[in-house]
Amino acid sequence: MNQSKYSFLINEKGGVTINSLTVTLTDPDVDEFKFYNKEILFYLDESDGIPMFRGYIRQINPSDKSVSLTAYDPRTFLTGKE
Repeated sequence: MNQSKYSFLINEKGGVTINSLTVTLTDPDVDEFKFYNKEILFYLDESDGIPMFRGYIRQINPSDKSVSLTAYDPRTFLTGKE
C-alpha cells in the first residue's frame, strides 16, 4: 500500500519579513498545477481553531519522487509582481 508522506518547514523571521511555509509531498501522483495560488492553513492543533500559518502557494518544485510547495503569508500580494 502506497502512503503519502510529507514534511514541512515554517520560516518566521519576524518584523516586516514575509513568513513562509514549505511542504514536501512524497507522492509522485500529485497534480502540482492545481495548487498554485491556493490558500493553505497549517494548524499545530486544529482544535485551537487558529492556524499557526496562513498563506498562499506561490512556488512549486516538482521532481520524480516529490513535490515541494512554498506558501507565503498574504503580504506577498503587496510586495509581488501582482
